[in-house]
Amino acid sequence: MLQQTRIEAVKPYFARFMERFPDVFALANAEEEEVLKLWEGLGYYSRARNLHKAAKEVAFKLGGRFPATKEELERLPGIGEYTSSSIASIAFDEVAVAVDGNLLRIHARLNADRTDVKTPEAKKRAEAFFLSKIDRARPGDFNVALMDIGELVCLPAGNPKCHECPLQDFCKAKREGKQNEYPIVGKKKDKRVLPLDVFILKHQGGIVLRKRPGTGLMAGLYELPNIEREKTPQESLKKLGFADFSSFSFVKEAQHVFTHIVYKMKVYEASAVTIPEGFQIVPLDEIEKGWPMPTCFKKLL
Repeated sequence: MLQQTRIEAVKPYFARFMERFPDVFALANAEEEEVLKLWEGLGYYSRARNLHKAAKEVAFKLGGRFPATKEELERLPGIGEYTSSSIASIAFDEVAVAVDGNLLRIHARLNADRTDVKTPEAKKRAEAFFLSKIDRARPGDFNVALMDIGELVCLPAGNPKCHECPLQDFCKAKREGKQNEYPIVGKKKDKRVLPLDVFILKHQGGIVLRKRPGTGLMAGLYELPNIEREKTPQESLKKLGFADFSSFSFVKEAQHVFTHIVYKMKVYEASAVTIPEGFQIVPLDEIEKGWPMPTCFKKLL
């Protein structure tokens, strides 16, 4: 949950998730839609789906035994180098460095390294540096200490608390008075803007929803009918398959920003006379109970 999400935002989700799934078997035996529903609002839903898949492997293929090495961990769905290094070092005392944005930033400042931190070269340099310094008897504590320094002291955006840093005597950037110049980050690509027409369609006392495909952005979640904008919203609605509708009206404009894309949404409301294949009717008061929906659409209701 902490990948891509702030600690304070995660706390209530984590408590609720652990209450429902207290062990790997409870999670493995759950339906995917329930897992996604409890994840609703955290975003990056592939994390939840991979967590669910990994739980199934641990519970059903490994007999509940969690892999104890970095190499074995990376065979589980959703576990890459950073997560495997974190788990292996903290839980199983394997000598491994968990390189994330925090460690890349600390490395860049300690060494006044001007390598673009978004490049593979920067990651290799940081990993090699910290492996040369790691306490081989306590690798987990070493990683956690660096995570805490990055989270609480060696802050990004020109706000490092150098006077509190236990590494300040070894920091070349601080010694040169240039700590705010690091890390070096290459120019970000502009996000793709996608203009969408989104429809709140009512039918027989319910709301029309559609389940998204099993792969890709927000996979497996339920969404309001939407389509890349046509010349008129009526044309968009007809292209979705809703040939008969009434009480058509404009509601509002809204925007939702993802990692690589921005949804520019114009939202309309209408009554659907017939429902084409692929859509279903859900009572509005039931959406909260068991229909996982992305925040970008849920906030429109």
